[in-house]
Amino acid sequence: MTWGTVELEPEIREWLESLPTAHFARAAFYIDLLAAEGPLLGKPYTPLRKTRVEG
Repeated sequence: MTWGTVELEPEIREWLESLPTAHFARAAFYIDLLAAEGPLLGKPYTPLRKTRVEG
């Protein structure tokens, strides 16, 4: 069951798509994990809920 959706800004989507396949897969894993668990995400992934990208 999915908790919610993760919205990506166009710049982030573009950056993700530019990553090598292995790096994209790793990032996608964490994005999917965050979408699936939302606020119920426990340790060691708790900091993912607070991730902010600043440019």
